[in-house]
Amino acid sequence: MGQQYNAFQHGLFAKEVLLPFEDRRQFLRFCREIIASLNPENEIQGHFAREIAEDAWKIKRIDKTIQAQRQSIYERLSPQMVAQFADLPEKLHASAPSWLTDLSSKVTQFEKKFYRLVCTQYDDCLKNYVGIPNLVAVYKQYPQLFLCASAQAEESAQRPIINTATNTLDPAWQQSSKALWLALEKAYQLAYFYAHWDSIRKLAHPYVQSWFYLQAAQHSRLEHHQSLGLKARMDLRKQLQAYERLKKNAVLYSGILHSIVSENQAQQAHGNAKGNGMANSKDSGKAKQKAVKPRNAKVKVSLAPMQTSLANLQVSTQAVIPVVQH
Repeated sequence: MGQQYNAFQHGLFAKEVLLPFEDRRQFLRFCREIIASLNPENEIQGHFAREIAEDAWKIKRIDKTIQAQRQSIYERLSPQMVAQFADLPEKLHASAPSWLTDLSSKVTQFEKKFYRLVCTQYDDCLKNYVGIPNLVAVYKQYPQLFLCASAQAEESAQRPIINTATNTLDPAWQQSSKALWLALEKAYQLAYFYAHWDSIRKLAHPYVQSWFYLQAAQHSRLEHHQSLGLKARMDLRKQLQAYERLKKNAVLYSGILHSIVSENQAQQAHGNAKGNGMANSKDSGKAKQKAVKPRNAKVKVSLAPMQTSLANLQVSTQAVIPVVQH
């Protein structure tokens, strides 16, 4: 089993296409959809289509692995880091909400308007009534601010600041003005991130992006998996191109297969004919010998005039040479 699943980090080179922890039904459904989209018309095309479907499943698996590794890097990014990247006041860093790390988060126009009003009311209340020990007489001037603070108190399992039955400030909060001011400040800090989210995201985005790429570069396993995924995609694209050529040349391939079959049949027929003709081999050999003998005799006859002419040439040469020397 260890040899079959030796590439367990990403499963791209595992001998078994389906890993033990993967859903077999989902795998079969995925392969059926891929093969159906390729529409194979014969066994050869069906074989190519199955290979393409299996490779596509492996690419899908490594994509999940890369996504999980990227998510693990993002988890190291804290809301306080984003607040620092956006150059927010240091007193706001500790109260940065968790959704701040997701730069794709959206804030509606209604939320922006509401929380801007909360920020404005807090600034005005802090400016005019910070020295008043009891805010029961002024809380109605800042309804959005106290409503937001009351909702946060309830989320923290505390008593609501506003008594909804009587629509008045809760007596317990009236007696503790310090705790009430802390609750109002907490509501203001949360409202600040909602009201200024567009500018925070714009300022923090380049720093978050640089931080992520730096972390990803140091994460050698993620870089390795990304290169493997890219190579696997290129290989799959080549397979699809080869399959497309196979589909287009289906007639040509069928003709080639037909010629191969015909050639095999011809060779088999020739072998049978050769076996049947072994009995007549001796007679055919004798016939060939008889056919060769007259040809040899004819050659000898044709050489005789050449020999005579050569002899005459030698005689004439001997007669000429002495005359030249003299």
